[in-house]
Amino acid sequence: MICKKSQNSMFLLTTSATTLVAIVVVLALSSPTAQANRVVYCGLDPSSTSHCSDEPEAGVLVANMTRWAGGSTDPVIGYLEEGSGFGKCLTTLLNAAGFTSMTLLNSSNLTTIDLSVYDVLYFGPTTSQAEIANYVAAASKIQSYVNAGGGLVVEPEVFAGNSWSWVPFANQIGHSGSTNVCTEVVTITAPSHPVMAGLTNAGLSRWSCSVHTYFANAEAAGFEVLAVDTYDRPAIIAIPEPCTVLLLGIGGLALVRKHRIVNCRER
Repeated sequence: MICKKSQNSMFLLTTSATTLVAIVVVLALSSPTAQANRVVYCGLDPSSTSHCSDEPEAGVLVANMTRWAGGSTDPVIGYLEEGSGFGKCLTTLLNAAGFTSMTLLNSSNLTTIDLSVYDVLYFGPTTSQAEIANYVAAASKIQSYVNAGGGLVVEPEVFAGNSWSWVPFANQIGHSGSTNVCTEVVTITAPSHPVMAGLTNAGLSRWSCSVHTYFANAEAAGFEVLAVDTYDRPAIIAIPEPCTVLLLGIGGLALVRKHRIVNCRER
């Protein structure tokens, strides 16, 4: 790479470096998740009645996912816990975490209500074909909500047809669909991520089916893998900060402009 020295002694990038940054920008913007806000897909079911009182880290996981996806310590939450097959414990856990602005939603109203008033939508686990049919009907609206900056958390859906088919980027994440994979060992792969704060491998494992869903193609779809299951399959995944890759590329450009590169030759 060749650098030129300007009058103010800053090194300006020539065509080769500019092209490199352009490639970074194109790749970032072409990613299916580039324009999305914070999204967490969780293959575990911490808000099911079988875990919320018996597994201490279940409440921590729910609180972490809600705060991170909602973008604040006390976001405005719209949540669903119709809970067929898993039970209803999401209200209990959200209250225990100290959230103060929570609205319990009905899946049959998703197509008509104003989702923009919520910082985050949280979908509790379900096995109900009727509930998932309502989610499918609202899929484009939920995608628009996420694209416009809304946060999203989704817990497992199993046994019912079209499970996971409605979530944003469903056709790219490689979800396991209606199959209950039922694996027991959870290994945290991103311990520094806010969603995983205060959580341990032991505390998330052996819940009598800790993991119900995995996401085989998560990384290819632009998600970060936060935890994997017994067979190293992504079990908790998240979309990074909006346009993180783009910002990293621009940040790299700034660093090159500020510092002399060893292989640069002044002219």
